[in-house]
Amino acid sequence: MDNKKEFKPFIPADKILPEFTVTSVILGIILAVVFGAATLI
Repeated sequence: MDNKKEFKPFIPADKILPEFTVTSVILGIILAVVFGAATLI
């Protein structure tokens, strides 16, 4: 049971990924509307 494999991450550490994108903003707005409407019921 001595599995000494080298850990290889799915996304390399040197890759820069944007966190603030058009997709995330649109999805956030849609979810805000859905959850806001759910509280009114």
